[in-house]
Amino acid sequence: MMMTSQKGILYIRQTGLILVVAFLVLLGYRLVPVYFEYITVKNVVLAMDQLPGMDEKSERKWTAELQKQFDINNISRIRAKDLEIDKQESHVTVGLQYEVRENLLFNIDLMVSFNEKFNLPLLPSDEHESS
Repeated sequence: MMMTSQKGILYIRQTGLILVVAFLVLLGYRLVPVYFEYITVKNVVLAMDQLPGMDEKSERKWTAELQKQFDINNISRIRAKDLEIDKQESHVTVGLQYEVRENLLFNIDLMVSFNEKFNLPLLPSDEHESS
């Protein structure tokens, strides 16, 4: 007596696997650019204290310089004016708090929120020149 295998269940399993993989690819396609932009924003903020003369600039000038750096790096989901900038004598605190909504399918959205504070030490301008 010869046994025959069922082939229908294999087709259903393969279709399910393809759908799961397609969904994960779609998630990555939507979320990876959001996180790459966040990493770029974070790197721009962390590099701000390395720019010459930043220790002498006001909070308003910091905002303008940040926006200039955001424009150079093609950051579009957040504006520098949305950041909280608090300049003290020895450091600047930059508060980064924003949410990104990205459409997934039809009326289903993904929401990613970022909340971080950076304390950047201020080096006098003459220390930047000797570095």
